Amino acid sequence: MRLENGPKMMGRLFKTRDVIQIVLHGACFANNTHLKEEVNKNKAPPASRE
Repeated sequence: MRLENGPKMMGRLFKTRDVIQIVLHGACFANNTHLKEEVNKNKAPPASRE
C-alpha cells in the first residue's frame, strides 16, 4: 500500500466502520424492543390471573 493511498483507505475504513456501528446499534435497539415486548407478553398472563 502506498502512503498516498493511506488517508483515503483510512477514510473509507472509518466510514464503513461508522456505518457498521450504526447498523449494529440499530439491530441492538430492534432486538431490545422486541425482547421487551416478549417479556411483557410473558409477564402479562400471570398478572391478569392474579
